[in-house]
Amino acid sequence: MKKVHIVLVHLATAICILSCHKDIDLSNTKSELQGTPLPGQITYCRIESIWQKQLGTIDERYHLILYDEFENPVAITFPVVITGSPYLVFKYDQWHRLKEYLGIYSNGSGYEFRHLYGYDLHGRIGVDTMYVLGNLATGYFDHRQISEIQYDNQNRISKIHSVINIPNVSFEQDFNYDNAGNLVKPGISYDSKTSILRTNDIWMFLARDYSVNNAFIAQEYNAMGFPTKINVRNSLSFIGASIFLDNSEISYGCRQAYW
Repeated sequence: MKKVHIVLVHLATAICILSCHKDIDLSNTKSELQGTPLPGQITYCRIESIWQKQLGTIDERYHLILYDEFENPVAITFPVVITGSPYLVFKYDQWHRLKEYLGIYSNGSGYEFRHLYGYDLHGRIGVDTMYVLGNLATGYFDHRQISEIQYDNQNRISKIHSVINIPNVSFEQDFNYDNAGNLVKPGISYDSKTSILRTNDIWMFLARDYSVNNAFIAQEYNAMGFPTKINVRNSLSFIGASIFLDNSEISYGCRQAYW
């Protein structure tokens, strides 16, 4: 009954949106997304694919990004021809908060990495426990890293204190932003467009980067100002999981936000 009730609520909301916004141009509904946009955006865009071409024609990689009905990413695919590269899986709790980020192999149990998240009193991820080279079936893992995360007054990551069990060492990372709202990185020049990571707050968290702008100058941008073609070679990591933006083409699904 609960699932039926939720479906009816979503259906009623959708009917209300369409009936209360008769002045909105819906002529391109076939290409529009059916999910819920992030709040506060006039036009909502989400990344749908990343075509990596920085390794040459033989090693090109095409990644599809899949989302649920709440616009949360649930998986990123890797080409089958790339052996040893895991599929990226995202899992959420009952409040649609990210609870697990997993790089799992095709056997369904072995993984390259597994992140489990705990939240602070402000609803932000405060603890990130990462297991490396493990197996879901047996519980084995090679080593573990526990990171405590701190935020500034703009809810950007400001400090991470981590402890690794093998060897038993700890270290800290500080994150500072300039007056333009960009992460301070030596030798990096930002563009004047909206950062690609800002299409979803999960991308910002995983990249540990809440910058306003992109840390590169793209060759082409879409009408909303997001990069679509990048020809630079600078090890531009997307979310630090073997996906890079060097010499890549990026496609988006964009639609008008109704609130």
